[in-house]
Parts: sequence; structure tokens; C-alpha cells
Amino acid sequence: MKGKSNRRSKNYYDILGVRFTATPKEIRPKYWRLARRYHPDLNNGDSEKEDRFKEISMVYSILGHPQRRRSYDLKLIEQMLH
Repeated sequence: MKGKSNRRSKNYYDILGVRFTATPKEIRPKYWRLARRYHPDLNNGDSEKEDRFKEISMVYSILGHPQRRRSYDLKLIEQMLH
């Protein structure tokens, strides 16, 4: 797809499809929907979907944990300011 650019690293909020201001109650169900959609057991042999599942899981391990999310947010804000 030409509209997507890989020049910048992906924003974790964009990967999960939630806003920066999303609450844990908004993030968790979005993660579960995406995890189910891309789970390797439901997509036999599709390596792209397996990679997407791994990415989604890694992102949730950050955004789903308050201290890790705070640290990520500070780094994200710092990047945006520079």
C-alpha cells in the first residue's frame, strides 16, 4: 500500500487502533479482538498474520501495563517534540 510509510517507527496506539488517551478498559477489548483475529492457531500457516499477532501482543505488553505505558508515553512525547 502506497499510503503507508515506514519512514517513522509505528506508534503503538496506531497498531492497536486506539487513541493516545484510551483507557485500559478501551485498550484491553481492542487487544483481545485483534489477538483473536490474528492468532496463529486460527490462521494456519499464514506467517504475515502470525507476525501481526506477535506485534499486537508485544504492544499490549507495554500499553496494558501502567508503568510501562507511562514510560512509553514519555518517550513518544519526547520524539514528537524533537
